[in-house]
Amino acid sequence: SLTLVNDKLFVVVNNSHTIKILSLENEISVDGEINLGNASPRYLVADDSKGYVSCWNLNAVLVIDINSNIVTDTIPVPGMPEFLILDGTTLYATITNNSDWTPAALVLEISTLTKSVNMTHEVIPGPGDMELIGTYLYVASTYYDDNFSTYTALSKIDLPSGTVTSFQDGQNSIVKSDLVIVGETLYRSTST
Repeated sequence: SLTLVNDKLFVVVNNSHTIKILSLENEISVDGEINLGNASPRYLVADDSKGYVSCWNLNAVLVIDINSNIVTDTIPVPGMPEFLILDGTTLYATITNNSDWTPAALVLEISTLTKSVNMTHEVIPGPGDMELIGTYLYVASTYYDDNFSTYTALSKIDLPSGTVTSFQDGQNSIVKSDLVIVGETLYRSTST
């Protein structure tokens, strides 16, 4: 995954357990690397000073000082965190799999101030990409049956009330997992 912070591009490389840092100031150049051991990093979100990295093998979100590229804290979560959204002092994280690799169906609200989970929302299994529009968090899910047939769904979390509503697309191979906002309209990728 790619994350742009000011004039630096952070490239999360899952299989090598690193984050490559490229400077985009005048021309593209390598500006460093963060080695995360065997963390299996997935996504990074950041503000001007802190980055948050979802890590499957740690069942945690790592906190990184963006200026020094040093891991400063670990936020444990109940499973393998995937996609992240940072909104002020709230970090939203999807939990795609439990720590034993069984499917999970959670979206967490994490306080970046206390570094703890404040709220857990149950959605359709296989939550991945998310988009925030106003006070609604939209979550795309992809999951499989025993025959590995693909199913997709979309959950909508009303953040003030915590109410979750969901729409199941059913079995298909057309609806994909990417979400994007254009204006105030939510779009989901398809293969057609």
